[in-house]
Amino acid sequence: ALDLIDEDPDQPRKAFDATSLKQLAASIGMVGVLQPIGVAQAPGGRYLLRWGARRLRASRLAGLSDIPAALVSAQQNGLEAQVIENRHRAANSDTELAAAIASLTGRGMKNAEIAAVLALPDAQSLKHYRVLARLHETASPLVSWVNRSSVRAIYEVNAAWQNASPDQREGMVAGLERIEELTLAEARRLIVSCTAPAPTPVQRAADEQIARNRRTPIVRPSEPDLDAERVAKVRAWIADPARPRPPLTV
Repeated sequence: ALDLIDEDPDQPRKAFDATSLKQLAASIGMVGVLQPIGVAQAPGGRYLLRWGARRLRASRLAGLSDIPAALVSAQQNGLEAQVIENRHRAANSDTELAAAIASLTGRGMKNAEIAAVLALPDAQSLKHYRVLARLHETASPLVSWVNRSSVRAIYEVNAAWQNASPDQREGMVAGLERIEELTLAEARRLIVSCTAPAPTPVQRAADEQIARNRRTPIVRPSEPDLDAERVAKVRAWIADPARPRPPLTV
């Protein structure tokens, strides 16, 4: 029973993202808790949570009354086990998520249900993963970037690839070879640099004129020769504390 379980105040995980907990609660509401939490017996017939704090909190958010739990051994009843349980959970790769989405879609599951099961931010993000399943057909140069870049970045480059000319596609391939990480910002820079329309003759002439202006040094008129005596008199008058001064109005 959830009301018999107390969280460990000394557990290493201190921060819990509210959005991810809601996503986990939504998936638990659909399929339940798949992996038992670990608890240790405590006085008064209660239990102390050893690992699985996110599952415990999400189950409470989902409105469950109980949760599958395993009594941990003495070997697993310490900080070491808590850290290992948190650190060694590997997330699915983007390719694996894309395959799972395709399979669940084939079973007739709705987008909102798939997003809940996979703990995705929203159902709209499914379209980013669905393009991965067809990259071999639609944009093969992007296949090597899957699982090591942003899925949103691949989605946007793929969309630009579909509308690009052969010359633009060659430029995109060359650009991909020059970059080390395909972030969303880098993907958008690549798209703009490779798919921007060619400048018109008027635009080229204007760009050339701007470049010439930048290379041309600015020539300022030389200061005219002034009568040194007149300059000295003016400076003396300015420095004279007894000279009349107009009233200052603010």
